[in-house]
Amino acid sequence: MPDAMDTFRARRLGYAGGGLDETIHPDDEMLAVVADRLGVDSRARMSYLTMGADLAQVVEQLAYARFGADLTSVRVLEFASGYGRNVRHLVHVFPPQNITVSDIQEPAVAVCVAQFGVRGRSSVHDPAELAWEDRFDLVVVPSLFSHLPDASFGPWLRALAELLTEDGLLAFSVHGDHLQPPQDRSPDGISFAPESEIDSLDRAEYGTSHVSDAYVAGRLAEAVGPVTHVVVRRGFWGHQDLHLVARENDAALAAYRHRHGIASSLDVAVLTAEGHLELAGWATDVDDPSVPVQVRVTLDDVVVAEGPARVQRDQVAHACGPAHVDSGYWFLVPNVVRFHALDAVLLVEAVAGLKARCLWAGPLGVALTANRYAEARHGAATG
Repeated sequence: MPDAMDTFRARRLGYAGGGLDETIHPDDEMLAVVADRLGVDSRARMSYLTMGADLAQVVEQLAYARFGADLTSVRVLEFASGYGRNVRHLVHVFPPQNITVSDIQEPAVAVCVAQFGVRGRSSVHDPAELAWEDRFDLVVVPSLFSHLPDASFGPWLRALAELLTEDGLLAFSVHGDHLQPPQDRSPDGISFAPESEIDSLDRAEYGTSHVSDAYVAGRLAEAVGPVTHVVVRRGFWGHQDLHLVARENDAALAAYRHRHGIASSLDVAVLTAEGHLELAGWATDVDDPSVPVQVRVTLDDVVVAEGPARVQRDQVAHACGPAHVDSGYWFLVPNVVRFHALDAVLLVEAVAGLKARCLWAGPLGVALTANRYAEARHGAATG
């Protein structure tokens, strides 16, 4: 039987044959956040590794579009890098010696340098003090601006844009205000709450913000000047909006068309009282909802269920648009406990043409802790 983590790595993270450093530092608060939500360490680790892999795949797409197939000379900065959730994957895209990480937590920077062989720079609380001589072709800022108040939003844009080379690209994410109910959206374009999942940081500096596209464009104009600015809705993790910034009149960036691929989730994995396996979730081709998506379930390489994702799921319509409403799936696999142990490797994969995405790859027993959305079961029963 294949090792569960080897299967997970190859099918979900895209690393066949090993090579991914899976050691997570005990002080990494991003793992603790996921563990608090999911409640099981092994499932939390998989979610943590998946989020880093997803981000790296988006960064790789940006880099290929910007710099071509040879990325060996591209100089990359990951700002607000933490303890390495993302950089452990980025070192498979760029040479480690060409990657610099920076974070306000100096121990986190030291860990990344020692563990992944990258360069490191300590960050600062005041963006005006970020006086580096280094310049980078690609500055990636995942989930910093999604936590900034208005007072520091523009200054951080200025400080990070100044680190770009002439043809450099700044890529940062925000919580778009479209994630909020209309009544909660601020007329100023930004709403800020002094609350965050990171307990070690001052919440007046690092809380949770939601911003409009117009707000970001305005702050860029004030802080940086004329630029080419492109917004990729839900470009990071299928949730946060990705903003791309380059010099003024940058035709290549203006023509950039992002490919989201398949978005998917395994929301329910439970054993019924009769010993059957119930699975429910959703999968859709974000770029073209008319493309049919097929979901396949295997246990220890034996296909036990397969079918199209076409059950009504209002939650997906809210996230991806009304054209994606019929994207749910529901399976009942009979007599699982009779034929399979809890350490059997469960794979749930979605395929649409040449596109594929692994929703889950790992031990059956770990997957059974997933039961996040009651709507998934309700939709399966009524859709």
